[in-house]
Amino acid sequence: MLVPVDRVEVTVVIDNYLDVLMAGEDGVVRYQARDFGGTEQLVAEHGFSALVSVERDGDRRTVLYDAGLTPHAVARNLDVLQVPVGDLRAIVISHGHADHHGGLEGLVRRQGRSRLPLVIHPELGASGESNV
Repeated sequence: MLVPVDRVEVTVVIDNYLDVLMAGEDGVVRYQARDFGGTEQLVAEHGFSALVSVERDGDRRTVLYDAGLTPHAVARNLDVLQVPVGDLRAIVISHGHADHHGGLEGLVRRQGRSRLPLVIHPELGASGESNV
């Protein structure tokens, strides 16, 4: 049974395209680059990663949905977005393509081993397409 929630927020961490000069609009908040010379900026790469946060009765829970392609991009973008990785409740990997799970190594390297649940689609690897 689905439980009604008060709010769902999706933050794209990695995508194939990035425009830090694009303004937000109603219902959409976009990251705005601040200091082009002095601080790290978001990076784009082939792949996908998003934070999905659900709020109900003041309780907020966040999962990382996919982890991008390379070990450095997801960790870097989470840092730039100032996401406290310790607040994550789980990591979800949608399927076995490397551009959705390749960044896991960077998260482990950055955070060390943890007891954070890793949710993987039950058919992952059934077709021999990947080894996560």
